[in-house]
Amino acid sequence: MVSGSDKGEWELMTVSRTNYSEFFKIDSPVKGVIVPTSEASASFNGQIRRIKNDLLTVELLGDFDQCKQSLEIGRDVSMTVSSGWSICRCKGTITKELQQRELLLRLHGPITEKQNRNDFRMDVVIPISYHIPEKQRIDALKGEWHAAREIKLTLPPPVMRPGLDGACLVSWQRLSNLEPLQVNLSQNGMCFKSPEFTAPGTLLFVHLFLPLTPPQVIPLIAEVLRCDNNTQSRLTKNTFATAMRFSLLHEADRKMIFAFVLAEQRKLMRVRSGYESCP
Repeated sequence: MVSGSDKGEWELMTVSRTNYSEFFKIDSPVKGVIVPTSEASASFNGQIRRIKNDLLTVELLGDFDQCKQSLEIGRDVSMTVSSGWSICRCKGTITKELQQRELLLRLHGPITEKQNRNDFRMDVVIPISYHIPEKQRIDALKGEWHAAREIKLTLPPPVMRPGLDGACLVSWQRLSNLEPLQVNLSQNGMCFKSPEFTAPGTLLFVHLFLPLTPPQVIPLIAEVLRCDNNTQSRLTKNTFATAMRFSLLHEADRKMIFAFVLAEQRKLMRVRSGYESCP
């Protein structure tokens, strides 16, 4: 079931031109409300199975018998998807009769996005480095984390260069030629695709490399919250969607992450609004 917290500060934004797949992602839970209707039961919950341009395929979940008669071609549906930190909503029209549990809709119009200002989050492409320390207690890792931050403050900034898929780390300490990854990043945690499974509860020592001016490195300790197999077919390599929260992070670095994510988000909003072209 799609839901969103009402706690914290929220900001409402409307995206007039967009790639719907940036918001309606495969495997995300969605809720549909059939409009116009006065029936409280004319709604359904589902999961996104496919999206191509503006065509959205949803697998209906649970009992939807009460609204089944309303799922006819041409009916408008208000579609809502939530990630916990934001709620996105737009209109869709049913374009094909319900087959088994799959419903095909064509999305149209702008997307209204409601975001929690306390946890701005978005997909960015940055280099990251991480390892699993032998010591798996926060108190035992504080010394190593403090030392890593002292090194950050005393050494020259990392050398990074821009690329088509994001900035690459050229060199910093013993690291070199580190390619960027797509990371869903906020000031409190992140999620990315990893080639290996990491058990929930595992502590990771992480370095984030932000393409700022000058480039910045942020050392932190993170705890894995979940690690889900993200493989779509037998022909692709196993990947695991690994989500984690930041357990040890200096407040100045947290503010830097927040500012970076917010700046990237505003840049993306300008691109979507047509004020500037994509690089």
